[in-house]
Amino acid sequence: MKKKIIKALPLLAVTVVIFLFISFYNTQIDNELNEYPFYSVARVTAIEYGAKNVSASYIYYYDNKIYRSSAPLKWQDNLKLENRYFKVQLSTKNPEINEILFDVEILDTLEIEKAGFLLSENSNTN
Repeated sequence: MKKKIIKALPLLAVTVVIFLFISFYNTQIDNELNEYPFYSVARVTAIEYGAKNVSASYIYYYDNKIYRSSAPLKWQDNLKLENRYFKVQLSTKNPEINEILFDVEILDTLEIEKAGFLLSENSNTN
């Protein structure tokens, strides 16, 4: 019995370290979004289907620079999200840190254009 416990200790230690690292990383991201918040508009550019997950790829602008990111989706949440606009929270300190808010769709064309997107019929660049 002691030998089984001793063999399991390294696996347990690695699991605890990984859990702590993930918790610390997520806390750091949350802190940065809370300390340096900025809200903008993101456009979902694609829905990507993996073997076990679905994610939405999206773009947003900050300080006249385009950023690309993705977020996991639940299977039931991915219906017709492509080419729709949503609020995104980002960090002004590090704009690559962001969180798209799928529950806040942006329909106001002035707000979308103010965020850096071109809505003219012939524009496929953003």
